[in-house]
Amino acid sequence: YLRQLHQTPDAMMTADTLFRTLLAQHPEEPSLKRYYAGLLMMQNKTEEARYQYQLVTEMEPDNEEAWQQLLVIAIQANDTKEAMRICQKCRQMFPESPVYFFYLGVLYYEEKAYQKALDAYREGLEKIPEENVHMRSDFYGQIGDIYFQIKRRKEAFEAYDKSLQYNPNNTAVLNNYAYYLGEKGIELDKAEAMSHRTVKEEPNNGTYLDTYAWLLFLKKRYSEAQVYIDQALKNDSNSLKSKVVVEHAGDIHAMNGNTDKAIEYWKKALELGADKAVINRKIKLKKPF
Repeated sequence: YLRQLHQTPDAMMTADTLFRTLLAQHPEEPSLKRYYAGLLMMQNKTEEARYQYQLVTEMEPDNEEAWQQLLVIAIQANDTKEAMRICQKCRQMFPESPVYFFYLGVLYYEEKAYQKALDAYREGLEKIPEENVHMRSDFYGQIGDIYFQIKRRKEAFEAYDKSLQYNPNNTAVLNNYAYYLGEKGIELDKAEAMSHRTVKEEPNNGTYLDTYAWLLFLKKRYSEAQVYIDQALKNDSNSLKSKVVVEHAGDIHAMNGNTDKAIEYWKKALELGADKAVINRKIKLKKPF
């Protein structure tokens, strides 16, 4: 019945009435609360859904689905403290499930607690079956990102290589690996090839388009770079909110002789929080340096 109602959102009020009646008649039935929480999520009533899922976990502490939904809600709400609490709780209750180690690592990474993030990923890897190549690839990709952040470049690239051994088509890892090679100015042909694969796979992804454009810029292929940076800004609205992408656009347009457009992008990058001294020097010189 719920699946049918989902096709006609205006009929959702009927389901609300049905659930209120059922819950009043069967207040101790956790499956009703779980179904109701799912309905509330469809209606974007997140806090009400959270309350129902919490009731389920109190009635059925080993209901992993309810815990996972609570974790999703906490992450979407940027409630890092609550998300960490849920991960720690689930890590104890479901010790063989690697997913909580993954999210814990992500949360520690965002808090810049890099060693704790590494420890979480390393422990989680021990839980992942060797045949689950996609999850193992994702874990090693995250480990590579952390090593690069703490300036252990050799270990970072080793982790990326390991990740791609498990899943050669992991576009997120291909993109990050390529971008960081570009940052260091090494193996640019390898970086370009990896980045080109991500653009073929996801031609409207602004992050991937920016990486490819930047690598072409580093190889002094400025006209090609402009095609891809313009696509990044056109196809992905988030690109216009990224100081890095917008600054790249300024640099690329400047090298193609589009000075006015370059200055326009550099000023936008300043508004987004780019390095003031660097941007002002570019504007004064009317070119990147």
